Amino acid sequence: MGITYKQLTKECIICGFNKVVGLHHIDENRKNNNSNNLIGLCPNHHQMYHNYRYREEITNLLRNRGYKIELNKDLLRPV
Repeated sequence: MGITYKQLTKECIICGFNKVVGLHHIDENRKNNNSNNLIGLCPNHHQMYHNYRYREEITNLLRNRGYKIELNKDLLRPV
């Protein structure tokens, strides 16, 4: 049995906030729902990940927690 949505969104894997936690696809492919591709992030960290100014910082925090994340350098620049 795989990990459930409720388990994945129990708390933010970066800060531990547990009031509001969203599901984030590590590879940013919404169709890839493999549990190895899903993590729970609070609204702040989720928004920071999707903002080019903070993407590298959040990616490094996730890597430090053992997640294998490839950083697309093209996403570090404003559009």
